[in-house]
Amino acid sequence: MTASKLISLYCLGGAGLAFWLLVRFPRFGPKSIVRAAAAVLAAFIVAAFVPLLLEASIAAGERTGGLIALLGLVLPTLTAIFWSAACLLRAFCGLLTGMR
Repeated sequence: MTASKLISLYCLGGAGLAFWLLVRFPRFGPKSIVRAAAAVLAAFIVAAFVPLLLEASIAAGERTGGLIALLGLVLPTLTAIFWSAACLLRAFCGLLTGMR
């Protein structure tokens, strides 16, 4: 499997998990635009440190370290990015309900 296919699959998995979280727990998460934007910013700040942690995990040893890092770092980070972006979109859509 090529790296681009793996990244695409992880992005699809993260987006799917984020969508499931948003649908399953609709009351959970930030409702205001400011808090939702802060959640997006926080998710991207966490994502900035993931490559360093992933590299350290792979350098530490076996293949299992890389697999655990992908499942324990990359997938949750992608899920957080997609979930926080969806919460921000939900907050923006909440502004439109007052225009009816």
